[in-house]
Amino acid sequence: MMVPPSSNQEPAGYDGKFLALCRFFSGAAAILSLLVGSLTLLGWILGIKIFLWTLPGTIVMKANAGLALLLSGVALLVIAGEPERRSLRWLAGSCAFLAGLLGLLTLIEHATGANLGIDQLLAVEPPHALKTASPGRMAPNAALCFTLVGMSLVLLALRRGYRIVSWMTIVSGTIAFLALMGYAYASESLIGFGSYTHIAAQAALALLALSAGTLFCTKENGLMEPLARSDAGSRMARRLMPAVILIPFLLALLRYESYRRGLVPDEFGVAVMVIVGMVVLAVVVWRNAVALNRFDAGRRSQERELRASEERFRTVVEHSPVGVFIVQDGRIVFQNPAQRKLFGAIPEGFEIGNFRDVHPEDAGKFRAFLQAIRPGESPTREVEFRFFPSGKESEGADMRWVHAHIGPIEYNGRAAMVVAMIDITNAKEMEQAALRQEKLAVLGKTTAGIAHEIRNPLSSIIMNLSLVENLLEEAVVTAPEEWEIVRKSLTAARTASGRIEGVIGRVVGFVKPTRPLLGCTEVNTAVGEAVELVAVLLRDSRIRLETALSGGLPPCKADPQLIGQVLLNLITNAAQAMEKRDGEKKIEVSTGREEDAIVIKVADSGPGVAENLRRKIFDPFYTTKELGTGLGLSICYRIVKDHSGTIDVGTSRFGGAEFTVRLPSSPAPSTVPSTY
Repeated sequence: MMVPPSSNQEPAGYDGKFLALCRFFSGAAAILSLLVGSLTLLGWILGIKIFLWTLPGTIVMKANAGLALLLSGVALLVIAGEPERRSLRWLAGSCAFLAGLLGLLTLIEHATGANLGIDQLLAVEPPHALKTASPGRMAPNAALCFTLVGMSLVLLALRRGYRIVSWMTIVSGTIAFLALMGYAYASESLIGFGSYTHIAAQAALALLALSAGTLFCTKENGLMEPLARSDAGSRMARRLMPAVILIPFLLALLRYESYRRGLVPDEFGVAVMVIVGMVVLAVVVWRNAVALNRFDAGRRSQERELRASEERFRTVVEHSPVGVFIVQDGRIVFQNPAQRKLFGAIPEGFEIGNFRDVHPEDAGKFRAFLQAIRPGESPTREVEFRFFPSGKESEGADMRWVHAHIGPIEYNGRAAMVVAMIDITNAKEMEQAALRQEKLAVLGKTTAGIAHEIRNPLSSIIMNLSLVENLLEEAVVTAPEEWEIVRKSLTAARTASGRIEGVIGRVVGFVKPTRPLLGCTEVNTAVGEAVELVAVLLRDSRIRLETALSGGLPPCKADPQLIGQVLLNLITNAAQAMEKRDGEKKIEVSTGREEDAIVIKVADSGPGVAENLRRKIFDPFYTTKELGTGLGLSICYRIVKDHSGTIDVGTSRFGGAEFTVRLPSSPAPSTVPSTY
């Protein structure tokens, strides 16, 4: 079943409830150690005997042991909280080190017979205390337990050596448990291995809890790792482990008490203990087998549901028009046909970071998009970017817009990210067309007002210029040189006025376009006439003009005059772009056919058009020329669109610009200009 990954921060593959239980038990063991150690210290310092919990005929817990328990409890309590702050881990390690050092120094005293002055440091114990090697000195087995537990807690504070910690805490726990068994069975041989190896009952209990709590702090590491997993074997082990440890202990205690009270003979008690132990353990194993079978049945049911869910997912996604792919560990592991159609076929296991066909202006956005495809590290997000599915940045027509939605899922039982992509190129073009239409509407109103205000005084200027010229021609020439100056000034004024009139005419013609008169048109004829019109101008500019017109082209419905105007604008632009360039200047006009379209290309050897400008140059009033109006290419774009065609710009084989016009060979009849 495909579901979003859980927010649980436990390591994958481990039982979260068991890990939480380990944390709880470690904290409880730390509190018990703190309580026992604190009461013992208070009992010694304040002389309150009840705090020492002394049983008749048993050893009294030493003040040093209470201090070691207190320090170890503080260290375990901090470590159980899994702190990230270095200062807290340093505090825990320091307390654990002092507890371990106290135990180690006591062991040295027992081994060498020396007195290091630590036994009576906190409290003074009278000589000849019961089962005590030296006043105030803890037993060697207790000192060994504190040494092992202290070293273990230091390693846990450093977050290393988990397997060594496991073994050391098992040894210390075994020593403490052996002492508790001696108290339970009232056996002198079990209470101590010698005259001075006895541990107080509360100290043994606290040491056992402290050892177990330290062991549980390793959780998914060390020897605890097989118990912490969520696998069936780990579940079985967690169920059996308490029974394996407690049942023999309780049965042996029951046998001993029955024998001590004279209820049953010793031999019969042993037989009953063995039989009852076998029965109890058999029942435990049987119950665990039933639970394990139930768990496996549930797991198989979940696997079947997961497979069915994934099949449903694949069926839906395979027929979805939305491009979908799934990423695991940075690689694509699934993609549907819509995605392959959008991006092209991507090999299985392809690294998502190897996409290189993204538009340069969207590269930064795309890198952020890739960083989001990391399970568990990013929320659901959306992004839009441009790319070139053919891998050719130079081909502007190949560029596509994509809207991507990214979100976390679970796929094949593992965390993954699903990426849904929708081709929004048409929507973006419609958006740009709407913006252009809005600009044109505003421009039309503004232009109409400006043209009206300019044309009236301009007409008056032109009329007065004509009148002055007529008067000068009829006047008697008294100073020929002065008359020539006046004549040149009038000619310049008339030329400037004509230029203003021409600009106004082009602007008005742009915002109020002429309807194309569509008819059966031979494209080669229209191209040839346009080339003849500019041939002389190009020769004067030392530009070589070549044509490559394909024969046998079918006619198309077009307005030959408007198509000629497009060619004239494109050729003129190419010539102006090469005015200041050195070397060979060349323009090539060619025609051809691509499927159902007639193609006209104008290529030059000029500087070309930068990639980031190829979409902008068709916008009204956008120009890169010092004296340009920014209307020529916009007019070309409008005329081609009115013919249901397309126009784009790329790089020519000469290294300059190449404008490509595509006209449908059989366009739908229409004489209404498009709006965009």
